[in-house]
Amino acid sequence: MAGSIILLPYPVAAIFFKLDNAAFFIGSLLVAVAVMIVLYFYSVTKLLVPLKWFWGWIGSLAIAITLQLTIVFNVIKF
Repeated sequence: MAGSIILLPYPVAAIFFKLDNAAFFIGSLLVAVAVMIVLYFYSVTKLLVPLKWFWGWIGSLAIAITLQLTIVFNVIKF
């Protein structure tokens, strides 16, 4: 949820300030992903869950982001 909340400046800036290019979107996405990774790692270590859960989540996150950027948002074109 934290990652989604961090992405809110993108639509706000696109609507009010006309900042809607791909670079701004990718920058917003990178910040959101970085915050999600840090928060998830903190949660995993706090709950004493094995780190393989964290790395499995990182792999799933990479696949999800790739699919979103290629199929949903059409930012990356193959």
